[in-house]
Amino acid sequence: MTALLASAPIFASPTQHVVATGKTRVVSGPVQVDIRTRLATAAENAPSRATRCSGGRTACSLVDSLSISVDGKPVEIPDRAVVLLSDVASARLTRLTPNRFALILTGGDAAASYEVRLFFDRHMIRRMEIWQGEMKMMEQAIDFHDIAEEAPNS
Repeated sequence: MTALLASAPIFASPTQHVVATGKTRVVSGPVQVDIRTRLATAAENAPSRATRCSGGRTACSLVDSLSISVDGKPVEIPDRAVVLLSDVASARLTRLTPNRFALILTGGDAAASYEVRLFFDRHMIRRMEIWQGEMKMMEQAIDFHDIAEEAPNS
């Protein structure tokens, strides 16, 4: 699917700033994305806990929720596709094919900057890629599967 992103998309939204706290809406064609962010609390970033802030910082903006819809119908989003997101600075949508889309989020700071690419169709997020921001190297890729789609008919 990464090769699809490199080819010319059918449409792409302008890059939009994501607010540090509150709601950001990105709309392009049939796709609508709502990103809700909030500031991390001191308790969430106590020394005994793993921080969700990029670069191990103790203060940041966390993605509280992410919703995506295509033609007004919700897209299933696995929790793992959201839990790693902090300090999101910008978002943009790209339509890769008539039925495949990508949400590209950039965030972090300096050496801890990143780009997350969420590839989805009308039903669910199918793949998440995390790219290191400065080096432009993929750090992690997760493929998501709908078990109901894969179950044999009985």
